Amino acid sequence: LYRTFRIERYETYGRTSWDARGNVVTTMKPTGERRRPGRPRSFDREAALEKAMAVFWRHGYRDASIGQLTEAMGVTPPSLYGAFTSKSALFIEAAQRYLTTDGAAPAAALTTAPTARAAVEAMLLAQADLFTRPDRPPGCLLTRAALTCPADEPDVAEFLARATHARLTDLERVLR
Repeated sequence: LYRTFRIERYETYGRTSWDARGNVVTTMKPTGERRRPGRPRSFDREAALEKAMAVFWRHGYRDASIGQLTEAMGVTPPSLYGAFTSKSALFIEAAQRYLTTDGAAPAAALTTAPTARAAVEAMLLAQADLFTRPDRPPGCLLTRAALTCPADEPDVAEFLARATHARLTDLERVLR
């Protein structure tokens, strides 16, 4: 009798050996626990993400090349793809970082003011400050990306639409 099982869900590791009866014994583990092949990362992922954010902020999504990204991040293209899987995934992580760091000030300004007028004024002042900082690229990372996002990048377009919708919803909530 032969027992069948789904081998594609497993990978072999360790040594193959034989038991006392001559049967092959192989140690197996589920693929979900699989180690990544290759060397461990030799760069600081957070620092690389910060540098990628600056490249996308300066050039937009479409115009930021893999060459510019890898040069700024100090990594090779295989390392970039190994860490982030794609340019669009890297952009989405960089844009999320922007929304929680530099880009968080205008949204926070909306919630701290006592009146709707003061909230909108605080948001506009925070945006003016953010968009003109000498230590950062000019303008808004999300706006620049939205203006240069190609139609064949649905993940990026969806992320930008959700981020824009969230900002508009925050503004509408204050104005009510």
